[in-house]
Amino acid sequence: TPGSVSPVNAIGQFGTDLGLIAADPHGNIYVVNNPTDIREYAAGATSNTPPVRTIVAGESEIGNIQGLTVDSSGNIYVANGVGSSILVFSSTANGDVPPSRMIGGNLTGIGYPFGVTFDAAGNLYATTEASLISGQNFSQVLEFAPCASGNTPPTRGLTAVNGDAIAGLSVDPA
Repeated sequence: TPGSVSPVNAIGQFGTDLGLIAADPHGNIYVVNNPTDIREYAAGATSNTPPVRTIVAGESEIGNIQGLTVDSSGNIYVANGVGSSILVFSSTANGDVPPSRMIGGNLTGIGYPFGVTFDAAGNLYATTEASLISGQNFSQVLEFAPCASGNTPPTRGLTAVNGDAIAGLSVDPA
């Protein structure tokens, strides 16, 4: 019947807050399980296959994950709601480990980040609610250089008009 389509594949079982997923160019799948851990599954993983790696809260500084993307090298970028930051984990990070770098601080413009993605040149884009750091209520799309780290200002930004909220984000790969 229309609308009754079975999945091609099912991977594991997760907590109740599942909702964010990403895939890398190699077909590996990254899943947010609850808002404080990330699991990577190898390309072609099937039901009840254990994750290849898991990054958990603690030293990782993860808290209330709002967005997730993965670069071509397998580095994971997390829109970290609790820390008002973008956390970056290396392709080999596993367990309760600190991020390899972080973009956050008053110069970044990141208030409460929601989405993260890349363009073809490797620039990082993040959507953010700015009211948490500025006392004003507006949303922005911020662009950061490929290797941005620390309290670095964005290379440019786009501010929503009329109080519109920007949550999701996608960039044309061309």
